[in-house]
Amino acid sequence: MKLISNDLEVNLQYQEKRKDDIVSARYALEKALIYQFRQLSKGLFAFALLKELPTCSRKMFYLSQEDDISMSSDELLTKYMENLLKDAITNKFSVIQLNKLNDIDIRIYNRYVKLWDTMEINEQLAQLGSSLRLFFAGIEDLAVSRIGQIIGMESNRKIDARFILGNIGEISSTYCGEVFDFIDEKAISPFLDDSALGFAIEDIIVIRRCLINQTLSETDDDKNFTDKYTHTFMHEFLHSLSYSLKLNLPFGSFLWEKYMERDLLRYLQNPRSKTDIEKYFSIMDYIGSENICNRIPVSLLEKYKVYDTLKQFPAMEDILNSMIGSGKVQIVKNAAFEERFINNIHKEGEKWNLS
Repeated sequence: MKLISNDLEVNLQYQEKRKDDIVSARYALEKALIYQFRQLSKGLFAFALLKELPTCSRKMFYLSQEDDISMSSDELLTKYMENLLKDAITNKFSVIQLNKLNDIDIRIYNRYVKLWDTMEINEQLAQLGSSLRLFFAGIEDLAVSRIGQIIGMESNRKIDARFILGNIGEISSTYCGEVFDFIDEKAISPFLDDSALGFAIEDIIVIRRCLINQTLSETDDDKNFTDKYTHTFMHEFLHSLSYSLKLNLPFGSFLWEKYMERDLLRYLQNPRSKTDIEKYFSIMDYIGSENICNRIPVSLLEKYKVYDTLKQFPAMEDILNSMIGSGKVQIVKNAAFEERFINNIHKEGEKWNLS
């Protein structure tokens, strides 16, 4: 089942032929993915309503479907929900059952992929310099279900259909695993829990800043948000760390360097000073090697050889220097201001190519 519209398909084909502007290619892919996952979200939400399944709040779903949330109101929400059900009944979009998720085809550059191919989707976004990322909780469930279909053994495994498509914040990984720190949510699964500000699945961390904001009062300031955000992040980080240590599965240092490099490239799409970089990535002060070691009993540090493992991870400054040496980052010098750094590969008019 394809979810992309004709005009967005034409736009992707246009970009595939030209490949002469990486910025335009990024915007086209982002727009196409947001549309497709909003269609998926609507299809699942309509199915949940018809089957009277528990869902996230209607307001959270509505806000993830709208780009201009400044116009949101209870009246608009009610009207939207009425139109949604009418459109579902009149087949203006497909109602999607959970057991049909394996049939969904997502259009990215050069091909269609299945929902369990989250890594391919995120890889294209990252290569184009995008901050948009997809988290899908049930990748393994869908893969097992599909294997069962292929070999003729239907799986009764329950599919975790929670997903979020949105722009992520400062970092996309810790020393333990991936981080999906969503600063906004462009499309969400109707099966998400509105009460969970963040959660961890094995070594993966998911943070929902929109929910953190909702817990604050009008009198709260930026410090209140920072405190609650940091508390949420650290809580989930320790879950991720615990999982990694128990299974002896520390995130590979080469992956950490790859993800950190991409995070720097995203931030450096505008000129930034070293002071700017240190301030922006201040969350690293909480999840750095020293803080990790302070939170783990000495017996576990020795048992899992944590000190030896952490020595393999390069510092952010070393990664930045390597990027300067490879030409990915350019230094901008001016006597009037502090030395600045800028992304040299995700520039307007820069050619692109994806496998």
